[in-house]
Amino acid sequence: MSAHFHNLSTDYCCRFIPEALPTRAQIDGQLRNVLVSTATIIEQEYNLTFEGTSIAGRSDRGEVASVRKSDCLHIFLTEDAFTSPCPPLELTDLLVDFCGIKDIRHRSLLQMTLSESSSKRAEQLLFREGVLRREDLSNDGNDIQLY
Repeated sequence: MSAHFHNLSTDYCCRFIPEALPTRAQIDGQLRNVLVSTATIIEQEYNLTFEGTSIAGRSDRGEVASVRKSDCLHIFLTEDAFTSPCPPLELTDLLVDFCGIKDIRHRSLLQMTLSESSSKRAEQLLFREGVLRREDLSNDGNDIQLY
């Protein structure tokens, strides 16, 4: 999984957080302090309270879980998801929800960037799509290839 997060720096991910989101600064801080751990099994249970009645859904196995703390986001991935060359869609869904991303284009860009194994290609993609400016690139941008 380390590939999924070192190829998409948290700085890039933070750019997808909507400017108008009231909790933007808090989410930005939590995302910049992201922790990623592996788990042998991830099993999630759903609970709903409606009009004073608690309803428990059946537990289900997944590949991704998270804990939101005041200063960080802690993401848990199954060992299989952690070592996979392509991140599970659950990870993208988690980050989209966490960051308050509403723009479907940004969701697609996030998934594509997480899936990209080359940091340089990820930067090129974000530059071409207007998410990064030339001065945001890790080098001077002279080797950016526009197709």
